[in-house]
This record gives sequence, structure tokens and C-alpha cells, in this order.
Amino acid sequence: MSKLKSLEKIWHIREKELHEAQGHYQRAVEFFETQATELYYLLKKKEDLTAQLESRLKKRVTITYINTVSESIQRLDQQEKELQKKVHQARVNMEQKELQLKKAHMEMKKMEKLHESKTKQMKEIQKKQESNFMDEISIQQYYRMK
Repeated sequence: MSKLKSLEKIWHIREKELHEAQGHYQRAVEFFETQATELYYLLKKKEDLTAQLESRLKKRVTITYINTVSESIQRLDQQEKELQKKVHQARVNMEQKELQLKKAHMEMKKMEKLHESKTKQMKEIQKKQESNFMDEISIQQYYRMK
């Protein structure tokens, strides 16, 4: 019975680890989504600025306007590189958290199977003990009747 109690304690610990892993994974996913969304909007802004420059180039524009837009696009390129690094790091982190979550799920399943097995084993032992006890009582009653 004490083995079953210790298994239950370990099972509760694994359950807690699973919930923690789920929380870490969820936060990693949210952070990744935030970074990816920020990159998307930056790329959209760069695309719009480039399209605006191309449409203006068909008309008459000043050199200062071209220079200003070019500098803006260069800044956006630099920000894009930085954001791509952040998105990549966030993706790697998210994948690591997902792996940890999968491991926690596997550990939890192992503990559930082990717990079920031990519970079944304990019930079988108890049944056998009860059967032996009943046999003993039957034998004693038989000898008393003689």
C-alpha cells in the first residue's frame, strides 16, 4: 500500500510538471505569435513604402524624396533583420517548450500506466488474501463440525 501512496505522490508531481510545461509552451507560442505579427506588419509597411516609391517614380519626384524613402526602406531592412532573428529565436524556444511538453505528456502516461498496473496488482493481492482467508474459515468450520 505504501508503494501505491508513493506512486500517487510521484504521479501528482508529474501532473504538476505537465501543467507547468503546458504553461511554458503556451507563453512561448504567444511570444512567437507576437514577434511574427510584428515582423508581418513591418514587412507590410516596407512593401507599402516600396509600392508608393515605385508609383511616385512614374511621375516627377524630387531627389530628396527618393533619398528619404530609400533611407526609410534601409531602416526597415535593418529592423527586418533584427526581427527575423527574434522570430527565429522565439520559434526555437517554442519548439523546445513543445518538446518539453511532449516529454511531460509521455512521463504522465507512464505514471498513469504504472499506477493502473500497481492498483490492479494490489486488488489482485487483496482478492487472493480474501480468498485464502475464506478458505481458512471454511477449513476451520469443517473441522469444528466433525
